[in-house]
Amino acid sequence: MWEMISDVPAFNDVPHDFNLSLAIYKGLRSRVIDDTEPEFVKLMKRCWDSDPSKTAKELLNEDLSQELSSKIITCRYYDDYSDEIIPITMKV
Repeated sequence: MWEMISDVPAFNDVPHDFNLSLAIYKGLRSRVIDDTEPEFVKLMKRCWDSDPSKTAKELLNEDLSQELSSKIITCRYYDDYSDEIIPITMKV
């Protein structure tokens, strides 16, 4: 989810090794991108919860699904050919 918003893989500036895995296990998370829809931030943070019973199961929460179903999210990606950042808008 974070990569979809930022168009950059999470933790792309550090080696993807045991140390990163351990840091994530201990609570390291990517920063939330500015201007991200609050409902999407809420969903992303639920995915990051260290308690497994609060992640996938809770993501099916009907209230959250209803909140997101009426939202339009704009993501940005970098186009190598045109050297531009292109917005993509989608309804969730």
